[in-house]
Amino acid sequence: MFFLSPHAYPWDIAIAMILAGSFSLAIAADAALRSGKKGTLRRFTVSLIGLLSLSAFFLTAYGTFVEPKLLTVTQASVPLRTDRPLRIVLLADLHVGAYVQASDTERVVRRVNGLFPDMILIAGDFVASDNLDARTFSSLSPLKDLRSSYGTFAVLGNHDHGVYRTFFGVHRAPEDRSETIAEFLRSLNMTVLVNASENVTVGTDAVTIAGVDDAWSGKADLLRTLQGRTAGVPTILLSHNPDVILDPLSGEADLIVSGHTHGGQIRLPWIGPLAALPTRLGPAFDQGIFSLGRERTLVITRGIGELGPRARLFAPPQIMLLTTEPPPGFASPFGTATGGTMSSRQL
Repeated sequence: MFFLSPHAYPWDIAIAMILAGSFSLAIAADAALRSGKKGTLRRFTVSLIGLLSLSAFFLTAYGTFVEPKLLTVTQASVPLRTDRPLRIVLLADLHVGAYVQASDTERVVRRVNGLFPDMILIAGDFVASDNLDARTFSSLSPLKDLRSSYGTFAVLGNHDHGVYRTFFGVHRAPEDRSETIAEFLRSLNMTVLVNASENVTVGTDAVTIAGVDDAWSGKADLLRTLQGRTAGVPTILLSHNPDVILDPLSGEADLIVSGHTHGGQIRLPWIGPLAALPTRLGPAFDQGIFSLGRERTLVITRGIGELGPRARLFAPPQIMLLTTEPPPGFASPFGTATGGTMSSRQL
C-alpha cells in the first residue's frame, strides 16, 4: 500500500497532506455555501475556494495513482542510413524501488515484446536510490525476458552510479555501485556499454551501437566510446543524459538516444515542466525528437519511473518505438526541435 511502503519518501507525506487538506477545504466550502448566509461576493469567494480545492484534490490523486500507471507507446520515424527499416524500442529511467517494482517491470517487458522490436536500447537509471537490496534486483529481474532480433543494449545513468541532486545539493553514494549493477544487467542477457561500442550486423547492413557512461559520474569518455567506430557505418549513440550533444564529438553519431529528463515529470499544457530540468540544455529539450542538422537526430524519452514526488502529470510513462528510414537529405540548424510531431497512443 502507498502509505505503508517501507521505502516511502517524505514526498508521500506531502502528497497525503495535500489530499487531506484540499478535500477538507472543499467540504468546508460546501458547508459554508449550505449555511444560507447571503452575499454575492462571499458566495463567489467560497465557491472559488471550493472549486480550486477540488481541482487540487483530483489533480493530485490523478497524478499520484493514475497517470504513473498509464504506460504509453509513442511511435515515430527517425532518419538512419540503413537498407531496411529497423524497429528500435527505447526505454529509460526505470527507477525500480519504492514506486516501481517487479510487477511494473513485467508489464513493461510484456508491452515491449508485443512490439516485436529489432533491438532494444535502455538509456540508464535502472534504480532509484542507494538501497541495493534483494528487492531491487528482483524488480530488475523481469528484464531478462526482453526479446528482440539483435539484442538489448544499455548504458548506466547517474542514479546507477549513486549520484543525484537533492534539496541539499549533489548527493554521492559512499561507493560507486555501478559495476555491481552493470554485472547484474549482463546476467540478464543485456549488453551494457561503458564508454564502448559494438558493431551489429543487420541483414546486409552494419550499425554501430555506442554507449557512453553517465556525465554526472565523472567517468564519461566520448572519445573512447567512439574510437572503435568504422567510418561510414551508421552510429547510434546511447547516453543517459542528453547534454552529450554539447560535446562536439557527438557529431560523429547519426542518432543519439537518451532519457534523464522524465519529460519534466510534472508539467502543465502550454507551460511545460514546472521544475527545472536536470540538464544544461534546458526546457527546450525536455522530451521528443530533435533535428540537430547534418542528418543528426536526438531522441529524449520521458522514461518509465518517477523520482521525488511519486507523481506524473501530463507526462505519462513512455516506451518509444522508433522506426528508421533513409534520411531525406535535410540540413536543419543545431537544436531545431521537432518533438511535437510525434504521435502518441496507448496500445
